[in-house]
Amino acid sequence: MEELKRPEILNVEDFFNEYVEYFGGQVISSNEKNLVDRPNADYIFKNENVIAELKCFQKDLFNNEEDIPRIFNFLDKWEEKKLIKQGDRFKIILGSKQLPKECYNDLLIACSKTIDRVLHKANKQIQESKRTFSLPNAKGLVLLCNDGNYFVENNVFLGLIANLM
Repeated sequence: MEELKRPEILNVEDFFNEYVEYFGGQVISSNEKNLVDRPNADYIFKNENVIAELKCFQKDLFNNEEDIPRIFNFLDKWEEKKLIKQGDRFKIILGSKQLPKECYNDLLIACSKTIDRVLHKANKQIQESKRTFSLPNAKGLVLLCNDGNYFVENNVFLGLIANLM
């Protein structure tokens, strides 16, 4: 039996760069006016007066080695609140027992915080690029790509983003 592997994560930014240039946009990092000593947005569409930032969620939330302590903190908290039993911890980790709704909501709140940080960073990058390119009235556009984050389904991911907006 062949071992199941996660799909390879593509470099979305490389593909998107080509797409942007094809449709008349510019990749800011290759623009001669770009200032590399500060955070910049990714794209500028001069004809449309738009500065855009692409953010790709490629890290699978709660499924990497560095997430283990955080997961155990959640499990400890849920057990302390009597939302789960100690005997269920291993089943929950393996995915053979479904999390109670309140526990799942805790994880969604943690996901929301991650998304919120990304949105704030994107906004700062857009604002800085407006200053760099002397386009104070440009519209900002944040492009989000959920590629490699398998913790939440796309409809839930979109709901989290909508709630933050």
